Amino acid sequence: MAGKKLKSTIGWIKNGNDTGGNGTDEYGFLALPGGFYSHRAGGYGSVGRWGYWWTATKDELGWGVYRAMSFIFDDVYEGRDYSGGLSVRCVKE
Repeated sequence: MAGKKLKSTIGWIKNGNDTGGNGTDEYGFLALPGGFYSHRAGGYGSVGRWGYWWTATKDELGWGVYRAMSFIFDDVYEGRDYSGGLSVRCVKE
């Protein structure tokens, strides 16, 4: 449910079952589904459906760690990539 609490209350599309989509933005993070840019794929993708954010962390191979949220699910996912255009948010502790 962390994704639901971080996602903006507007801007996310709903899935075919009319579930998912927008969140409750309980923490003021206003996560929007900016999608990604991939030079390998030659453009932008998943805008409106997924949000991806780089973290300040690298894994043991030097790949960047990112977090992602989906229009279908209300979780936050972790992934790794070595390149790509993802969103960046500065979060004050």
